[in-house]
Amino acid sequence: MLEADPLRARMIGREHLAPYLQLPNYTNSWLRLGFIADDLAAGGSDRLIDGLVAWGTTEAIRDRIGGRSTGRAPTM
Repeated sequence: MLEADPLRARMIGREHLAPYLQLPNYTNSWLRLGFIADDLAAGGSDRLIDGLVAWGTTEAIRDRIGGRSTGRAPTM
């Protein structure tokens, strides 16, 4: 998400993740990934939101999701 303000980015991230926090298949997966129950409470901790939502500047998001773009389609 192209939002550099951490408070705003996390607020938007929480809005989008809210339905998933009610679904055991998602929450159980997140627990298996190393998040704890406290991360899932009260709309999700900053740690959960930062772990699941790529936000920031274009460069920060690019770095987060896999490095610099080459302008070519990814190879599988």
